[in-house]
Amino acid sequence: MLLNYFKTEWQIIRVKKFYYLINIIGLGIGIASAILIILWVVDELSFEKMHEKADQVMLLYKKYKMGEAYKFNSSLPYPLAPSLMEKVPEITDAVRVVRHEAVISNGTDYFNERNLCATDNAYFDIFSFRFIYGDPTTALTEPYSLVLTRDQAEKYFGKGNPLGKTLEFDHKDSYTVTGVIENIEGNTYLDYDMMVPAQTIHGKTDAANSWYDHFINTYIYMSNPVIPDTLNSRLTSHIRQYMSSESTIELVAQPIRDIHLHALDEQHSRAQYIYIFSIIGFLIILIASINFTNVSTALSAKRSREIGIKKVNGAGRQELFIQFMGEAFHQVLAAFLLAMMLVELFRPWFNQMTGKSINIPYLDPVFILSMLGLIVLTTLLAGSYPAILISSFSPVSAFQGKITSGKGQAIFRTGLLVFQFIISIGLIITTLTIYSQIHYIQQKNLGYDKENLLYVYLHEDLNDKFELFRGELLTHPMISGVTRASSLPSSAWSMVRGLEWEGKDNDEIVSFAFISVDPDFVQTARMEIIEGRNFSRDYATDTARFIINEEAKKLLGFQEPVGNYFLSDSDRNEIIGVVKDFHSLPLTYKIEPLILNIWPEFYTLALIRIGPGNLQEAVDHIEKVWNKVIPGFPFEYNFVDENIDRQYRSETRIGMLSLAFTILAILITCIGLFAIATYTAQQKTKEIGVRKSHGASSSSIIYRFVAIYMKWVLLANLIAWPIAWILMKKWLENFAYQVSISMWIFVMAAIGSVIISVLTISWHAWNVSNTNPVNSLRYE
Repeated sequence: MLLNYFKTEWQIIRVKKFYYLINIIGLGIGIASAILIILWVVDELSFEKMHEKADQVMLLYKKYKMGEAYKFNSSLPYPLAPSLMEKVPEITDAVRVVRHEAVISNGTDYFNERNLCATDNAYFDIFSFRFIYGDPTTALTEPYSLVLTRDQAEKYFGKGNPLGKTLEFDHKDSYTVTGVIENIEGNTYLDYDMMVPAQTIHGKTDAANSWYDHFINTYIYMSNPVIPDTLNSRLTSHIRQYMSSESTIELVAQPIRDIHLHALDEQHSRAQYIYIFSIIGFLIILIASINFTNVSTALSAKRSREIGIKKVNGAGRQELFIQFMGEAFHQVLAAFLLAMMLVELFRPWFNQMTGKSINIPYLDPVFILSMLGLIVLTTLLAGSYPAILISSFSPVSAFQGKITSGKGQAIFRTGLLVFQFIISIGLIITTLTIYSQIHYIQQKNLGYDKENLLYVYLHEDLNDKFELFRGELLTHPMISGVTRASSLPSSAWSMVRGLEWEGKDNDEIVSFAFISVDPDFVQTARMEIIEGRNFSRDYATDTARFIINEEAKKLLGFQEPVGNYFLSDSDRNEIIGVVKDFHSLPLTYKIEPLILNIWPEFYTLALIRIGPGNLQEAVDHIEKVWNKVIPGFPFEYNFVDENIDRQYRSETRIGMLSLAFTILAILITCIGLFAIATYTAQQKTKEIGVRKSHGASSSSIIYRFVAIYMKWVLLANLIAWPIAWILMKKWLENFAYQVSISMWIFVMAAIGSVIISVLTISWHAWNVSNTNPVNSLRYE
């Protein structure tokens, strides 16, 4: 019996190879899209899985009030971790982690290392890193010890065991290699390639004993689970013992496995993209399956005699159902093989677009089961309805060819086609909206000039010689401003230290964003002072004065804030000016109350304004001055506008993914439309011959043929528009500043869908309109 099934199937394939090829290509593209999305989703879900204790490790955040809203931030005071170990018995271990940077030399070569962290020895107890050389239990217990990844060890020392060898940090301190770990390949935010003791870096600074300098991350490990609310309550009570004046601050613990998708300090959750692209993957499979269903049900009329004979010879409904499901399975299997080839072909491009390093885990049991599940799902979606339909008809209906010629079946196929276009049009609107928002972000006036604003990180030596550095730079005509700051204008940091002011009407602690600047910052960044004055080198007391932004002015409630004071502990900080609001954080956040002040100890970078002209010439001059002022320190630079673009890298990649899968969905829809148009043209051959014999023109026949589909495309637009509008309105809520969803997006989607449809069926329309009526009337 099976042999007869295969013989019959092979004969059908030979006769209808065009339609079978259409089915396999459409399903192949759909399955390939689904596989890529599955691999992307699995990769997104894998963050921190590499750590054996990940389910019991948490990152601590502080929760505090910023303006009228509450925010989360993972920067915490240096003494917190050891105090938690001492006072909170539920915590088994705690570790501090903070990014550090240094110029490192092996005596021959110098490198700027920015992927370095200062931490505690418990780092290797809590997190899972495989040691090649050294003892993880003692690797960071001694001052000036150093742990490297394999690649870093080979970069500085070549092959072999580097234990006991030394590297020089910032031309002054010598660190001894005490451990080498395997290169970090899993998805983790703890992907540092050098680790040094936090006590060596920060232990002798003022911050070591301060509960008000928040700059370090704190992770806790609990061997026994604790109810989250209970834990957070105990953590909050603990920190308030040391920050009594900050009575509203709270501590919140978040499992590290949740950080990537649900980070508390992010404005929106990445998990929404998991849901979005999972749905897109399913919809693409659904579109491909609809193609299969439409083509299969349309072709079933051509197999009516075969079905009738089998029914007369005793074939039951179940037997026919199995036969047609088997045929569907074989086509899905062929499509799956095509899909795997497409995935391998486009995987490098996909990795580049998503910023990932995804490999296909062919031998992974979970992957194998997922692929089997995908094959079964696609077979059921694509083959069930045609198999049920064909197996259900009586022998008489089969011999009369009434399997698919009824009005009900035509309506069903039309409905499926409309549904395909609803999905494709919805994806077009989604993609246009995403790119419209990205363009809006990139072009929005930020309140300062981000173009041609270069920055370099300050080393201690450069900070000491900054006035010399600044003076030398300004000798070049293209350089119009040089300044220092604690952060970029686009990356202000929040100080969780409540400030009081005269006339404050409640005791609630309110925090402000801070940027520590020098007197040239406002001018160099091209910001605008709208009240009062800027900082000046002529006033030594400006180091105790503040400039606030408009949002801070609203919060304070002063009509004329200049001349009023902030009060903190024993200090009185006079407000000398108001700067026009600027975006100190990504546009997913609203503008926050912000203070500019002069605190030189917080300077971390220098900003250099370059004027019009030869940009490279100005950069060469900066490098020349750099090498003159601090020889031996590698020169590296970045631009503020590029840094801002990186802030929206996630949204840009999501936009590219959306575009790619929208194109694939449209392509699959067009493949199906082409096949159905081919079938329709064949079905209407005799009708067209009659019309032409009665004098119908080619243009009128083309119009009638195209009009059949255009009305359904327009109907699909009317249904897709409100659905897409609701979904995109919801997505845009992630941005504090958002583009309005313009009507032109919907018009573009409609025009695009019409053009794509016309181009897809135009060949058939032209072909049928130019067929000889004599041949048309003879067509069977």
